[in-house]
Amino acid sequence: MKKNCNMMLFTAVFILFSLTSATADDPVTWPVFSYPPVFIMENGKTPSGVGIDVINVIKSKLPEYEHKIKEVPISRVFRSLQDGYHYCAYGVLKTPEREAYMYYSLPCRITTPCFVVVRKEDVEKFGGGKKISLRELLENNNLKLLIKKDVIYNKEINSVIDGYAGQKHVYVLPSDELGKKEVQLLAAKRIDYTISVVSTAYEAKQMGLIDKISFLPFEDTYNHYDVGYIACPKNEWGRQMTDKINKILKEEIPKPQFFDLFKPLVTENMIPELRNQYEKLIMNSEPAK
Repeated sequence: MKKNCNMMLFTAVFILFSLTSATADDPVTWPVFSYPPVFIMENGKTPSGVGIDVINVIKSKLPEYEHKIKEVPISRVFRSLQDGYHYCAYGVLKTPEREAYMYYSLPCRITTPCFVVVRKEDVEKFGGGKKISLRELLENNNLKLLIKKDVIYNKEINSVIDGYAGQKHVYVLPSDELGKKEVQLLAAKRIDYTISVVSTAYEAKQMGLIDKISFLPFEDTYNHYDVGYIACPKNEWGRQMTDKINKILKEEIPKPQFFDLFKPLVTENMIPELRNQYEKLIMNSEPAK
């Protein structure tokens, strides 16, 4: 009887370990969503973009695993990580809430500064191109702001926005089609301003609206580059995968060709500053806790 109990206990432990450990039999799912130029999703075409290029580098160094790139709504990505799914999500920004259920890799995404996006005809109403205080804008109840749920613009911007959550002049939409819906509603005069994400200019160009909008700079407090990570679930599988990914990133990040993957994020004249920020924020980084 004792022998049978011990065998049952061993079997249960083995099954639990198998479910939570990273083995070559476990497919690694890389969730993606429309967020050009990080993820470019076009009907009938294989996903492309900066994020796909980085994922492909990781995939090439882990040939023993089956890798699946799967289109998943951004809100479901975070729920799946929270539920322990075998997902590794590229480009995730850190928040205290997310750190409770994610392991983070070394930083391997760089984000450019955010801007206030307005109709070109309204530039003078917003200071004529001077640096803008987000808090002062939000104090004006007559100006309608649109933001996207679950999007981290940067820590400082989100901290300010959180203080105005639920107010009637702050509109929140689901986080699908990042950059697209904001530009459409701005052009239609349904809102007065929004905050740019990396896909805003791309989507505006695709819709032929880029000449109708202007990008105005924030005050220096909000005007900085940031980094994103590959996030895996906070379980044994996620810990092991994060360790493997970090070993790859340590080798790849110093290579010039890895930096080149990020050039599509900026215009030609911004590449020197992008390189400076890459060296400062990514090359000299330590693994996230």
